[in-house]
Amino acid sequence: GKAYAKAPRTPLNLFRTGRGAQLGKRYSDAIAAYQQLVQAYPDAPESGNAFLRLAQLVQEPQQQLAYLDTVIQKFPNRAGDALLRKAEILDAQNSPQAASQVRQMLLSRYGQSDAAAELRWELAEQRVEAGDIKGAWELARQIAQQNPDSKFAPEAAFWIGKWAQQAGQQQEAQQAYEYVLSRYP
Repeated sequence: GKAYAKAPRTPLNLFRTGRGAQLGKRYSDAIAAYQQLVQAYPDAPESGNAFLRLAQLVQEPQQQLAYLDTVIQKFPNRAGDALLRKAEILDAQNSPQAASQVRQMLLSRYGQSDAAAELRWELAEQRVEAGDIKGAWELARQIAQQNPDSKFAPEAAFWIGKWAQQAGQQQEAQQAYEYVLSRYP
């Protein structure tokens, strides 16, 4: 991170300066570097990442939400991550209805994002714990269909078969297992 601080001032170098400081637990330096980046290069792709990092580093929930809203508005390729984090903050603020609306927006507008796959998997796990295997199975199917390249897809595809087998749907289970083996050897 210190080397990047001495490098030419570009969006990537400023981001890496901030990230190095963040990883080194020099949080005030990280915040300063990220803020320099978003002020000097407000439309650079790295600024979207910097706003997400700023939302992690600041303590005030309203400031976190403001940074996340900026990402949602200006950086659609990172909006899914921002919406997932925003829902978590709203949950922590005891605003479950607002958090639910944000999650719905994530799934409807950015349903193919990695954040949507993460959310679907979290919801599937919650449904399993509540005994709603059919609901979990449906969410896992959505991951396999809409997020086949996410890190959650192989496990979701496996559980599609497992839950189908538990429900007595042997043909569906066999198809799911074949899909897993062909897609994730």
